[in-house]
Amino acid sequence: MLSVLEDIELLSKALFEALATREQCSTSDRSASGQQQQQQQPLELNCEALVEQLRLREAKLHRLRDQAAKQQQLHEKANQLRALIDQQDLAIGQHQRQLMEADRLLSVAIFYSRQKLESLQTACQNPADSEELVKFAHKISASNGVMAPLGWGLGDPRRPYPTANEMARGLLKHVDEHGNFQPGIVEEVASLSAAAAAAAAAAA
Repeated sequence: MLSVLEDIELLSKALFEALATREQCSTSDRSASGQQQQQQQPLELNCEALVEQLRLREAKLHRLRDQAAKQQQLHEKANQLRALIDQQDLAIGQHQRQLMEADRLLSVAIFYSRQKLESLQTACQNPADSEELVKFAHKISASNGVMAPLGWGLGDPRRPYPTANEMARGLLKHVDEHGNFQPGIVEEVASLSAAAAAAAAAAA
């Protein structure tokens, strides 16, 4: 576009010079000879050629201007797309960090789950006796957290921890997997309490 503007500038100067020269020739002596009139004809042709070149350059300038406007629109659209791409890159980076954190947490959870499954498999392959578990519970509860049978003292052959049969006869037998008492346990406890009260009264 700059070259076209420079061409238009040069052609305009040339046209002005040609017009000035023709004006000087026209204002000269009106009684010029035929030879002088023949010299003015190339000036007319030169002016027409310059005007035609100016028209061509002007048309080309309009085309370049339209093309520059389209390029400007494309450039603005490209800038908008770049900004959108930058935003999407930030969002993708944030999601990637979240996925990496989720993957890390999932890996830790899978690791401990495998350990738990191995422990469960080992426990299923090597079942432990309930009385042995009670013994270990008694050893762990060194602060007398496990209650001994009533009337138990030193030298008593009874063990100071409940056996499997005693636990089966207790209230734990009537508790379901959700920690709720089974139906009928209230009546059974009431009857046992009444029988214990009657036995105590008879003994008195």
